[in-house]
Amino acid sequence: MSNGSSEAEWECDALFPEDTFEDTASENVVLTEPLANANTTFTFGCHSLVLVQRQSKISTKVWRGALVCTRALLNNVFALEGMRVLELGAGVGLCGMVASLLGARQVVLTDCSYDSLQGMLANVVRNRHDNRVLSSASWGVDGDLVCIQRHLWENDIVRSPGRPLPQHWSSATSCAWGPEGMPPNLPVDSVFDVVIGSDILYFASQITPLLSTLSTRMKPGGRALLTVCVRRNRAVYESFLLGISQVALTLVNEEAIAIDDLDLVHAASNVSETRHAQELRLVHLTKS
Repeated sequence: MSNGSSEAEWECDALFPEDTFEDTASENVVLTEPLANANTTFTFGCHSLVLVQRQSKISTKVWRGALVCTRALLNNVFALEGMRVLELGAGVGLCGMVASLLGARQVVLTDCSYDSLQGMLANVVRNRHDNRVLSSASWGVDGDLVCIQRHLWENDIVRSPGRPLPQHWSSATSCAWGPEGMPPNLPVDSVFDVVIGSDILYFASQITPLLSTLSTRMKPGGRALLTVCVRRNRAVYESFLLGISQVALTLVNEEAIAIDDLDLVHAASNVSETRHAQELRLVHLTKS
């Protein structure tokens, strides 16, 4: 789930009301057990992940943007072997975990929502592939193949000396933490070869923080892959594109992704997203 005001959750729930689910399958992506608050198995080629999705929070569901981003990674939009990868607004962690399975040297999954981070930890621990997991009592440490850390994009905006970090709605938490304690914050000096994010831009207020994070967290020569759902306000997306060059990034490509049968392989609470959402754009960036 992206950083931003809690208004994002209200708007998305209004845009994508509950709808009926028709079970579909594909040789590339297969969904089984499409039950809310239950295990859902996603199979991408030879890779399978078992995730828990909850209807109560949009940040704990797999959205169409995540499926599109994952397919792009599987189609080798750029090499992941040996790369250090950051996922922004990771939600349940689908894209980042697939990046790990595709050979990334390390993947750091981030979100601003404590609810998301708590559910993400359970999902990562549940999916044991060649020890590319965290222990049940850890968020991961430097050197682990998969880590989970909290990250607020606004913290990456350059500010005057002595100016405090911003207040944010997601800083409040009602989670009951287990032996792992609260998740650590993404270190201020962490940079990555690859940054990925799916369906993470909703409002104009998010543009500056997101661009700041992309610029700050990408290494020179680094690459980013984002999916952006253009919903009601196209101006938000167009303003984001205009801002790319202002933060020393280069737009390699951006393209509309048509709705196809794979996008209908969805949890029951999300299938209406493919019917009501406007176009989905796949955005590829580099940093000089």
